[in-house]
Amino acid sequence: MLKSDEKQYMTAGRNSVTFQKSRVFARRIVRLCQWLRNEKNEYTLLYDTDYISEEMYDSMMKDCSEILRLLTSSSRTSREHAESIRNQR
Repeated sequence: MLKSDEKQYMTAGRNSVTFQKSRVFARRIVRLCQWLRNEKNEYTLLYDTDYISEEMYDSMMKDCSEILRLLTSSSRTSREHAESIRNQR
């Protein structure tokens, strides 16, 4: 069973920019996969196959890079916070 503060932390995470951007990106990936299956009869997502345009690829990579930066920053902040708490003990 989760403690009250753990539940608050998990709920707060759903309101984070990283969580929201990740959800939007995931929906884009799902829609792209659906489009590739329905329109191109393609079941793999490969830029090299020319099934998606360079513009689509660049847009997806831009979003992916932004999410990666957010996750890296969040991870770094969490690690620093955990170290800070350990050092206070």
